[in-house]
Amino acid sequence: MSIAECSRLLKIKSPNTIADYLKRLNLAERDFLTWDEVKEILALREFLSLSPGQNSKAMFVLLRSRNQLSTIFKENHINIEEKLERIKNDYYQQQRQTQR
Repeated sequence: MSIAECSRLLKIKSPNTIADYLKRLNLAERDFLTWDEVKEILALREFLSLSPGQNSKAMFVLLRSRNQLSTIFKENHINIEEKLERIKNDYYQQQRQTQR
């Protein structure tokens, strides 16, 4: 999926924000994203929203490398897989509507 499509699905309005996320996740050179990459961006957004002003993109990358994000999401009752499935459903439903 395109970067613009990913931004729309994740409700990221600023091109600077998505560019910053892609850079932080080492995805900046991509024109298209896989669902796993969309999941990473979603997880980053969710992590940042837990403690605005305290949680940082650098902290996300560090915790991800230590495999500690799933614990944080569980403690805060955030199910990334479930959220991603809803986003996928929205995406595929929109694709079907545009093909008609």
